[in-house]
Amino acid sequence: MKVNWILYGRVWHAWARGDEQTLCHKVTSEKLQRKPAKAISEEAPTKSQCSFCRRILLPTTRAWMVIINRHLERVRGRLAIDTHVAIAERLATIGPPAEQRAINAYSYVRDLLLTPQVRSNKHGKPYHTFTGIADALKLLPLEDPSKLQHVIASADLWQRITGRALSRDKRFQRPRAIETMLEIPFTDMGAYIRYLRDAGLTNFAAVFHPNTLERVKHSGSMRAAFDKDNADYWEETKEQLNVIS
Repeated sequence: MKVNWILYGRVWHAWARGDEQTLCHKVTSEKLQRKPAKAISEEAPTKSQCSFCRRILLPTTRAWMVIINRHLERVRGRLAIDTHVAIAERLATIGPPAEQRAINAYSYVRDLLLTPQVRSNKHGKPYHTFTGIADALKLLPLEDPSKLQHVIASADLWQRITGRALSRDKRFQRPRAIETMLEIPFTDMGAYIRYLRDAGLTNFAAVFHPNTLERVKHSGSMRAAFDKDNADYWEETKEQLNVIS
């Protein structure tokens, strides 16, 4: 991707050739008509770069943004640019799209975060919307990739054990499901899912619901699995979070 840098105000912004706005979406063609750029450069400036543009220009982040954008076009969905970048940055912690391991992980991120839910307006016309993504991302901080790895590995394990595809019915709420998954030690995730499967419960939204987790915690056969010191959980299990083989 070829970009020019424009000085708008006191900050240099990256502008991909052919686009109608800077990468960060803060400067548009309309804005430039009202207030022209102070300078244009083909070379990246050494100072005063827009931090958001700089994040987007990181090769692996940019590669994931392209893949996410293609998916959004297929499902007729739209995301705010900061959300788009935040998801791409988290995928970049797993690896570039050229790695099969990263592509496998992306399939779960796509199902959990990037598949819109269909709603109807007051006239009964359906529309696509994304809900709860910002809150879900807060639970998956960029500074701690193990949280995302835990969620991806857990979703993969759930699919292997139940043989089901991810359900996005009205019960499915992204932050609620992710928060519940993070409460379950990965060492006990398989036992948890099998216990519910054997009890006849396999729906994703129901399995990873806080009420379900509370009931399982107090069941006789599963109580011991949740008596561990949670303060030591991440240190004990981090090495076991082999995302997708």
